[in-house]
Amino acid sequence: MNTLKTIKRVAPVIGLLISSLPLAAAAFTLTISGEGGDPGEKASSRDCQRGGQEAFTHAAGSTEYTDEEFFSGTKGLRLEIKEGRTGWGSLGGVVNFEDCSHAGGRHLTRGDELWVRTRLFFPVGFEFMDRGRHKFLRARHYSMVDGQKISEGYLNLYINPQVNDPEYKPFAYILEAHVPGGLRWASVGESRHFFQLGQWHTVEYYVKLDTVTAADGGQALIRVWVDGELIGEIDNRITLINPDSWVESLYYFTYWNDEGPDRTMHFYADDIVITSDTPADRDEQGNPFIGVGGDQSSRPRPPAPLN
Repeated sequence: MNTLKTIKRVAPVIGLLISSLPLAAAAFTLTISGEGGDPGEKASSRDCQRGGQEAFTHAAGSTEYTDEEFFSGTKGLRLEIKEGRTGWGSLGGVVNFEDCSHAGGRHLTRGDELWVRTRLFFPVGFEFMDRGRHKFLRARHYSMVDGQKISEGYLNLYINPQVNDPEYKPFAYILEAHVPGGLRWASVGESRHFFQLGQWHTVEYYVKLDTVTAADGGQALIRVWVDGELIGEIDNRITLINPDSWVESLYYFTYWNDEGPDRTMHFYADDIVITSDTPADRDEQGNPFIGVGGDQSSRPRPPAPLN
């Protein structure tokens, strides 16, 4: 047998087979921190780029770079909620993934994973809502219906109102959609996982996208960590409505539920990481996560003034 001729004859067939295999979509990582701009500048840009990092793409009118408080480096982010306002367009911000094309930002679809890690500092004197839930980390999802792009809702991680209850759980997940499997709350954590005022805390949120829950043999899964500790894993909630649904953006706070606070307040954020790329670090259970990492400056510091 002429081995060279055989290789030449088979090679095109192998190449055709390989080219017909579906390619895995490229992963992306976005980083928003205080190092993206000068104190007082808005932490937003339509093209998702500020100072060599990413930035909120819209709805971030009152989110600024600051040197008042920071977790790492020399600057952080200052977020403000005004008295009697809901905060839409000003509190926090939205990151539209495709607007971050320079970093490979894209829609996330069934089978994709999303990790979001943020540092937060609420000054002494900050008041959370005593009723209702705070919108916190929300991945917005869509589908096509009769050729029209339709918003289906959000994959929400909320902050529960703090209550004096030994069974209190500070965070809650819900897929916001009026479909079977949606609108089912799942709270996680313990009272000790709630934010201690005047200190930095790290919160991480993970979602695996699927229309079938992990408990039912699918892949839909949610995890939440606080300061590197896994405080909840939810395997009985769906994370997509339709097989062709997609997630295209992250809403970071953006809205103060209820009628707004009775006084203007602010808080700080830093080192926000949004990624679809499996992190190298592992938690104590062996799950991939971004983790606390970085500059361990979560040590208590003199409280920043509330106003």
